[in-house]
Amino acid sequence: MFYADLKLILEILDSRIFYNEKHAIMFNAIKDVYRQNKDINQITIREYLIKNKLFDKIGGDEGLLSLISHLACGSI
Repeated sequence: MFYADLKLILEILDSRIFYNEKHAIMFNAIKDVYRQNKDINQITIREYLIKNKLFDKIGGDEGLLSLISHLACGSI
């Protein structure tokens, strides 16, 4: 169910709606990892952020954990 909902969300939303740049970065990371048909979890998002030189922009591990802790579900 999560991935079906995510597909709809990604079709409707755009990262420009986010006031907080860290939230926009996380949204784009989730979107890109999803489009690569990879599982969306802390590890794949972290790898994506590091690969795309965005990890420090969200605050490193502490920032990633902070963003994840604010999500409503267990998976990103």
